[in-house]
Amino acid sequence: MLEVAAAKVKDRKERRRQTFVKAQAKHRKAQQKRREEQQTTAKARHEPEFRIGQCTGEFLSLPTQEQNQEHIAAFIDHTGNEALARAVCIVCA
Repeated sequence: MLEVAAAKVKDRKERRRQTFVKAQAKHRKAQQKRREEQQTTAKARHEPEFRIGQCTGEFLSLPTQEQNQEHIAAFIDHTGNEALARAVCIVCA
């Protein structure tokens, strides 16, 4: 009699364990699906930005000598004595 009761208890525990394992597998599958959907939407959201960086042609090309001189002149204009004299420098303040 005790053996039958013990077998029933063991069987019940095994069925509960199997139910738990199935529920866990289902939950993991749902989580993985959600993660994949989030990655897909994130990729789609940032895809135009990636395409801009993938363009060939002007990417990492050197500026012309004229553009280089214009940039140097603009830098000097913005950081020279005359430009800094108009406003108080807060570095030393």
